[in-house]
Amino acid sequence: MQSSPYSPDPQFSPYQPPPPPQKKGPGLGLILGLIFGFLLLVIVVLVVVAATRMGDAFKLPSGPSTPSVSVNEPMPSTDPALDRYYQQSLAWEPCGGGNQCADMTVPMDYENPAGKTITVAVVKVPATGASQGPLVINPGGPGGSGIQYAEAAPYVFTPAITETHDIVGFDPRGVGQSTPLECLD
Repeated sequence: MQSSPYSPDPQFSPYQPPPPPQKKGPGLGLILGLIFGFLLLVIVVLVVVAATRMGDAFKLPSGPSTPSVSVNEPMPSTDPALDRYYQQSLAWEPCGGGNQCADMTVPMDYENPAGKTITVAVVKVPATGASQGPLVINPGGPGGSGIQYAEAAPYVFTPAITETHDIVGFDPRGVGQSTPLECLD
């Protein structure tokens, strides 16, 4: 039988099956993930090695310490007119949450200590264990409340600190509970 000029010849058929899929190498995501993982591992190893070499540099002392300056002695002053500020005793009163609050009198102008005075509000958050003394903190500023910072002591400091030290914070002059200030040019 003769083939028709219109019958398809399998050798010259217009339909060609798609080529078999080629194997692809690892994708870009996999390569980047491996590089990131390797870098992270290197950083962790470096931190561990550095911390090991530092030894006891980050450990807190285990026993009681003796302060280099007694907290009961007045600070030395160059101007005897400041002695009344350095020698004042704070009248601590309960102020909620087991804390104690007081107002500290300070000169409005340290160059004129006999002039106008203002008060700085102070809070003491008692140690949760046997206190080894106060730790006075200051969150920096401008405008940061040291009272709020001290009241957040359980969240800011380690238990090793809060168990052994009373945390004392203050609102700097013109901030929070301290005497407001008005600055003029």
